[in-house]
Amino acid sequence: MSDITIPTVEETKKLWDDFSEGYAATLEPLTFIIDSELQYMAQLPRAKKAVIVPGAGPGMGALRVKQNIPKDIKLYVGDISGEMVKITKHRFKEAGFDSEDPATNSVIGVMDNQELPIETAAADLYISNLSWMLVPDPKLQAQEAFRVLEEGGVALFSVWGRPEFSNFHTIPFQLMKEFEVPLPPKRSNFHLGVDDVAKNLLLESGFKNVMSWNTTVPCAVFDADLYLKSLESIASWQKAFAFLGDKAETFKARIKEECQKVLDSGKPLTFDSLVLLARK
Repeated sequence: MSDITIPTVEETKKLWDDFSEGYAATLEPLTFIIDSELQYMAQLPRAKKAVIVPGAGPGMGALRVKQNIPKDIKLYVGDISGEMVKITKHRFKEAGFDSEDPATNSVIGVMDNQELPIETAAADLYISNLSWMLVPDPKLQAQEAFRVLEEGGVALFSVWGRPEFSNFHTIPFQLMKEFEVPLPPKRSNFHLGVDDVAKNLLLESGFKNVMSWNTTVPCAVFDADLYLKSLESIASWQKAFAFLGDKAETFKARIKEECQKVLDSGKPLTFDSLVLLARK
């Protein structure tokens, strides 16, 4: 484990600043099903004090939270990336919720999930969709979630789940070994999704009655070209393709081939998420 590198806050910020538009255009829709599940379990219309949405990315999920909570409930929306925050503010304004207008009861800004600029016990709901596994120190985020919730408040998290049910993510990584591409010594995004790691972090942070379950999402990818295109929009895969040089096109062809095998079997590509609900 000592050889595994963990991204710093600044590295995380730069990654998502650079990928903000590409993510909003290609991968954000993949998160909608999980996000809808979190929002359903949160029972948004019953919110009584405030709702916090950290790591909100381009903000489409946060916008749906805004549209489904009572008008007098305050909404806090944050992301480590300033570029993501810009997209979120634009989307809110287009939908009629200008965050610069106090009447909208919305605070949108750059926020670190590990150290939120929000008062203690400020909210009764906290919804973190697919960002917890990305922060440098997941324990700090769990502790912050506990801090900003009032007694009886509910926190919902989703993280990458079981790799064996996530071929949308694993196909190219499996092929890297075939092409002898060195795997970067970075922490896997699956690190919170196995062996009760996430559940234990929540319990250690003070939460009680922690529930967890897995949800496997079908991906709306119906041809291998579209799948490859989504990979080509990601900076880390752009680097991998560049590393391969003359072998890059062969590598891409193999990615498409493996993707097509799944589609030809009559099954969709899938992405598995671990979902957790914890009460303070």
